[in-house]
Amino acid sequence: MTSPENGRYYPPASALLLSANATVDYDGDIVGYQWFEYVNGTEVLLLEEKWGMIYFGPGSHHIALYAEDTRGAGEWAHVNITLGDSAPKLNQSSLIVKPMSFTEEELTTIEVSIELTDLDGTTEDVAGQITHGIQIWNFVLNDAGEGRDLVAGDGIWTGTVDVEAEGAGKPHLRIVATDMGSGEAKVSIATADLLVKEMETDMPWVTVGGSIGGIILLIFLANMFVSFRRRRLASMDVIGSWTSFSDATSSVGIDQASVVDAAEESAVQMENDLQMQEIQNPLDVQTAEGSEIQSGKDLPKI
Repeated sequence: MTSPENGRYYPPASALLLSANATVDYDGDIVGYQWFEYVNGTEVLLLEEKWGMIYFGPGSHHIALYAEDTRGAGEWAHVNITLGDSAPKLNQSSLIVKPMSFTEEELTTIEVSIELTDLDGTTEDVAGQITHGIQIWNFVLNDAGEGRDLVAGDGIWTGTVDVEAEGAGKPHLRIVATDMGSGEAKVSIATADLLVKEMETDMPWVTVGGSIGGIILLIFLANMFVSFRRRRLASMDVIGSWTSFSDATSSVGIDQASVVDAAEESAVQMENDLQMQEIQNPLDVQTAEGSEIQSGKDLPKI
């Protein structure tokens, strides 16, 4: 047996050469080669060629070669080798969480995917956990093309979990890959912080506030309209009084045009004063209007 070498240590996931090139038979009539591995005391056939490449898992291995000639005579050769156990490695930068943020009291499905490398390919356990206060959600990830995992064996492990967070905060996501290839646990960990937002409750108050504001505006416009109408009616009463006054002045020979001009100027001035008073204190408009009407009725008559 030329290779492998007895007692040698090989790195994880090494491709081993099984070679019987050093096996000789002086009459040159070797007709068969068989390679075996002893697993729990049982011979497991590996190869029926003079040489070949083969992969072994981590740990110790007992390899045997049997060579036989044309007469049926044979001979055995044995070696013991050890292959290292590679540790899993989660690629933190490849971690994808969708969505990263969600709203409290809402049922949300979270999808998590991450790249995992393990040279000897013995990692079979990748689990996730989300912690939010006293709430805990556990889930598993797979690279078997199941569920949300798109391609089996591509090194991308994917899993999903349904959460319904009680209260806002920052839940913690933890992913643990565990490799028990050689019987001793080797782990790799990746983490991320998520965000739970408060439920939006201010919209109803905004709606109610807008409705109340609209009602107040309508009341204000209605009061303005009523005040305006009353002011116009008051002005008409004053003008009517002045008409009677002009009739009286005609009988005594007073210039009616000058009297009417003065009355109209006084009415305009009165209306302007009322408008200024309404702007300064709209609630006193009705009192001011009452004063206008009273003033109009108390004009002296000649």
